[in-house]
Amino acid sequence: DAELGAGAIVGAQLAEAGVNIEQAYASACSAVCSCGRFLLVLKVSDSEKAVQALGKSALVDLQVQ
Repeated sequence: DAELGAGAIVGAQLAEAGVNIEQAYASACSAVCSCGRFLLVLKVSDSEKAVQALGKSALVDLQVQ
């Protein structure tokens, strides 16, 4: 099997929990720091399930609208 990237792993964890990704946006982190990483912003169908599915494996910043 091919090695999955971090974005694919997050997507798989959410899919396994039954959470749909409605919108996704990625940006180079250079606007915030110079770590060479990317920021991934997701709009999901169920934020509570998403937080439970990702647990402490991801930094989660929720903005409920």
